[in-house]
Amino acid sequence: MNLSISSKDYFLLFSNPLETTVFSLSFLLFSCGTVSRGLINLWRLPMLRFFLTTAILFNLAFAHQATGQSRFGIFDTLKLKDFKPESRLQVPAHTVIRARYPVIDAHSHSYLKDEEIHRWVEMMKACNVRKVVILSGGYGERLKETIENYLGKYPDHFQIWARIDDRDIDARGYPERAARSVKEAFRMGARGIGEYKDMGRGFGGDREKGTKGVNIDDPRWDKALETAGRLGMPVSIHVGDMEDCYYPLTNTSELGLAGAAWNVYGRKGILPKAEIMATRNRAMKKHPNTIFIGCHVGNLSHDLGELGRLLDLYPNFYIDISARAWDIGRQPFTARRFFIKYADRILFGTDLGPSEEMYRGWFRLLETEDEFFRVPDAVWWMNYGLNLPDEVLRKIYYGNACRLFLDMEGGAW
Repeated sequence: MNLSISSKDYFLLFSNPLETTVFSLSFLLFSCGTVSRGLINLWRLPMLRFFLTTAILFNLAFAHQATGQSRFGIFDTLKLKDFKPESRLQVPAHTVIRARYPVIDAHSHSYLKDEEIHRWVEMMKACNVRKVVILSGGYGERLKETIENYLGKYPDHFQIWARIDDRDIDARGYPERAARSVKEAFRMGARGIGEYKDMGRGFGGDREKGTKGVNIDDPRWDKALETAGRLGMPVSIHVGDMEDCYYPLTNTSELGLAGAAWNVYGRKGILPKAEIMATRNRAMKKHPNTIFIGCHVGNLSHDLGELGRLLDLYPNFYIDISARAWDIGRQPFTARRFFIKYADRILFGTDLGPSEEMYRGWFRLLETEDEFFRVPDAVWWMNYGLNLPDEVLRKIYYGNACRLFLDMEGGAW
């Protein structure tokens, strides 16, 4: 009898684990004679015992895998970034068309021009947003253009803030020039300074060129910050960033893809977050007569206890809540207590561009006790409403801004 097997037959034979096992057992028993004598002889041969056991285990594994594929379907191949679950939870949900009280958006930017600004104003009216603060209006010609675009036609709906002249910061006489730029911005119609962003390289630092900018406590800015305080111009500063941005990107990164673009871990020239925060604290201590507004819940939305400590320590420190709904809404009990305790120090802000849906999402977060919903700047988790008291809403929506900012009482009010 010819028992030879071609390479093609060998491949076909071993492509099915179950057939492989049956063939192996039959072949071995046939080779050893009778069934009883074959089993005894088979078990006495170590290599054959190993071969048979392996074949059986392989067959069981294949069967388990096949069962798993049938059971889990799409989840065997679905990528995490494509996982977008829809809740089956049945709980009350509210759409807040207009804010309960008039709103001043203390953190926005010059996103639009001309007719687009008109549509923005109509959107504001629909949502009960009375005024928007346009940050980073620049200085010189850029500031002039921004003021013309917004205040030229809509002086009642916008307020423009400027930047300190940051050219040639190492030049002799720069501190005086920086202070003059603040005075000139005020004369042109700007009513605040900022937003200045420092994630660790300084304001004006260039990541591509590897150059360092100016930290907020730099002595070269002392005269400019003092001038802002005398003129009643608050200073909006974005110091540090989301906590997850200062940790390595791993499978435990809290924000996942949502935070990857902002991650600065391991980059050259970046100060540790604690050191960046310290520059802000030193500036607030040096300039007690200047109001400092920490953008994005002071970039401490993950640690409201520490933020409260700083608010207690520095009476000239305020925060806006822009672009942090995702962090506020996942800690509704802690956040609600914080908002009530520090209601006099919190400003409403968005930093998400003009959108009715965005504004209404914010109103839902602050005004309702809705559960398990997505906020305007949502990451992968769900959020919960704070249901803030009316007196707290009035302060956060408009009261604090009217108290701190110049020229807020007229116009659209």
